[in-house]
Amino acid sequence: MEAHHHINAVSKKLTINCWLIFMLSICLSATAQSTIEYDIVLSGGRVIDPENKLDAIRNVGILKNRIAQISTEPLKGKETINVSGLVVAPGFIDLHVHGRSNLEQEYQLHDGVTTALELEWGIENLKEWYASRQSKALINYGASVSWPFERFKAIGKYQTAVDSLLQTTLKGEATIGVMTNTILRAATETITPDALNQTLANIKASLAEGGIGIGAPIGYLPKSNPRELYQVFQLAGEKNTLVFSHV
Repeated sequence: MEAHHHINAVSKKLTINCWLIFMLSICLSATAQSTIEYDIVLSGGRVIDPENKLDAIRNVGILKNRIAQISTEPLKGKETINVSGLVVAPGFIDLHVHGRSNLEQEYQLHDGVTTALELEWGIENLKEWYASRQSKALINYGASVSWPFERFKAIGKYQTAVDSLLQTTLKGEATIGVMTNTILRAATETITPDALNQTLANIKASLAEGGIGIGAPIGYLPKSNPRELYQVFQLAGEKNTLVFSHV
C-alpha cells in the first residue's frame, strides 16, 4: 500500500513539473516575442498561409527582410503598419502575363503578384531578354520558349525580321505586340522537314537558356500541321518539361 501511494505521489509531482515547464516555455516565448524589436510589424491583418492551413488574424514580425514571427501576441517594431481589414499572404504567382515592362509590373504588384511568367506565348530571344531585365525588374520574372517564334526563325526567309526582333530585345523594347505582328505572317505556312528539325533544335537551345517549358498557343496557329505539333510535344516529353497552350 505504501509503495502504491509513493508511486502516485511521484506521478503527481512529475505531472506538476511537466505542466510548470510547459507554462514556463509559453511565458518565455511570449517574453521573447515582446522583447525582440522587428524591423517591420504588420499588425492585425488576416494572415493566409495555404501551406500551413492558416487563415486567422495575426501579427507578423519582419526582420532582415524575412518573416521572423507570426503571432497572436502584440509585437514591437521599428515601424508598425496597421493592416486591419487587409489580407497578408505570400506573393501570388501569375502564370499568364504578357506585359514585359516595369509599368505592367507596378500594376501586378498592386494585385499582390510577386512572380510574373509569360508561359502561353513564351518570349523570343530568351537569353537576351533575361539579360535585358536583370537588375531592372520590380518582381520575379520568367518565360517559356516561344514555339511560334522558334518556328518563324527556322523558316529562313525571314532572317531580316528575326534580326530586327533581336535588336528590339537588346534595346529593352520587346513586347508581345511587336513579336506577334512580326511572326504571325508565317502562321499558315507548312514548314519543311529541315525547318521542323531546326525548330526543334531552336527550342532545345532556348530551354537550355532558361525557358520554363514550351509556349504553344495553338489557337493562333490553327493551320499548323498536327505532325509538327506532335513532335513539339514529343520533345517536351524527352526533356521532361511542360507545354503551355492556348487552344
